[in-house]
Amino acid sequence: MPREAREKKLYSYYYIEQKCEKSLVIFRTKKHRMMFLETLKKVKEKYNFKLYGVSVHRSGFEMILYDNGSDISKIMKSLNISIAMQYKCDDPECGVVFKERYKSEMITPATVSDRIKKLPLCVYMSKDLLDTFLVEEIPVKQCIDCVDKAEEKLKEILEAEGMTFEEMLKNKSFRNELIKDFRKTSVLSLAQLGELFGQISESGVSKILSR
Repeated sequence: MPREAREKKLYSYYYIEQKCEKSLVIFRTKKHRMMFLETLKKVKEKYNFKLYGVSVHRSGFEMILYDNGSDISKIMKSLNISIAMQYKCDDPECGVVFKERYKSEMITPATVSDRIKKLPLCVYMSKDLLDTFLVEEIPVKQCIDCVDKAEEKLKEILEAEGMTFEEMLKNKSFRNELIKDFRKTSVLSLAQLGELFGQISESGVSKILSR
């Protein structure tokens, strides 16, 4: 039976859960805990994603992150392979470290704070240690959840800049930065963003977001 395709989009927020084999306690020693943090830090720097919450416990780990334009599948593949390889160097007889696929759920910016609060308490690492290594401030910008709110917000920005809508469209670098900001702080689809910023196609918006 084929695997169900994951729901994913660039510039999105995710709740991630990765479980290891039940017989393994992969973060039982300080060495393994620091290995996990250092590996996560390197992958974070490589893919430039933003991490807002992480919980490490007996059966694996959970995270709240923002992909920042990187493919979530590539992020998790890089992280899991690196962790598994390092763990197997210490325990060659451990078998498959991450037998199950990671679970991912797209979430909205407005729910990030609540989802972080629902993460299990860390069993092996203090929150202070995790925060020192990795965790960034929770985004505080209000989520724009409909086209009407987006149009109002865009109007406010243009008035503050002393710029007309037509002038904004001609200033492509400014327009593109606005599109990226609205993607981060709204739940608008690519089609809705394209309509908001002068009838740009979905593929055109996607190219702007990937730059």
